[in-house]
Amino acid sequence: MELIKMNRNMKIALAIVVVVAIVIAAVAIVTNDNDEKGDTYRIAVVKHNFEPLFIADELGYFNDAGVNVKLVQASSGNDAMTSLAAGHVDLAGFGSDPFFGMIDKYGGDYKYIGRWMMDEGLKGAAALDCPYSFNGDEKGLVGAKIGVNTNVSYYSLLLKYLSQTAQGDIMVLQKDGGYDKDKVNIYHFANDALSGALTTGKVDMIIAGATNINVVERNPTLYKYVVAEEGYKGYMSVGMFSSMDLVEKREGDIKKILNAIDKACDYMNDASTKNKAIDICMNRLNITDKNIMTKYLELAEWGVKLNDDDKESMESSFEFIVKNNPSKYTGTLKGLTTIDITDYLDYRFVR
Repeated sequence: MELIKMNRNMKIALAIVVVVAIVIAAVAIVTNDNDEKGDTYRIAVVKHNFEPLFIADELGYFNDAGVNVKLVQASSGNDAMTSLAAGHVDLAGFGSDPFFGMIDKYGGDYKYIGRWMMDEGLKGAAALDCPYSFNGDEKGLVGAKIGVNTNVSYYSLLLKYLSQTAQGDIMVLQKDGGYDKDKVNIYHFANDALSGALTTGKVDMIIAGATNINVVERNPTLYKYVVAEEGYKGYMSVGMFSSMDLVEKREGDIKKILNAIDKACDYMNDASTKNKAIDICMNRLNITDKNIMTKYLELAEWGVKLNDDDKESMESSFEFIVKNNPSKYTGTLKGLTTIDITDYLDYRFVR
């Protein structure tokens, strides 16, 4: 009888051990699954302006920092913004104009957490014999035909310059090939169409970033750079945006990601590794002309920061793009004439 009782107790104990083991295993599986999903950060990237991320990925800086990162290709800043808002990626890189489109459509639960590229000044490309320039003359652009992507921050830089030189009230955004000799004529072109617009004579000059370099460096006997004088410079930055929820839950990992990107910026800026950085970027961007890639990296300031220059860039975009396009912004930003940009800047990652 005693033996039977012992066997029964042993069976119960064994059953309890088995159940506990199953529960522990199940919890471990769920926990590991959640950790794996949480630790792989999908970052939306475009092409130009994202060189530090390509370098950090190529050289293993993200892994060295202890984070798993997957770069997800986006066709444009607006595409990257949409992917972030839809939850298809965890983080995304773009500029201030797509950001305002995002908070207008999806609400303000997003933060600008650090930029890695700052392009200072209004720059463009034009034919060598182009009579128009950014020399501060109040009539210097009257009659000009200027091509620009009106969905990006370069457009806000142009509008700011026109406002500072008392030409804002004579600017017109033309459609269907219209032209007025007494106006500053602006024409919208997608980034990949700007070069052709200039080389085929549809416009007198273009305002852009990498496209300026592609045009001038390939044909220096036909085209030149046009740059605004010192007093009329503005800022155009590209950096990382995140949901507020991810910022609060994954602050440590976000810092690691930005530190890895900053390390890649140092690699780009260091004279001893600059050539290797250029080679990596040429391979990632399918660029065969080393001079063009070199010029492009020299065009901007590279380094993870967040300061008053970024604040100014976003304020300029709001002032000259959001407020000037009331029909485009019909959501959260509808009717707003002022905004506190600091509500959307999170400085904790760059201190």
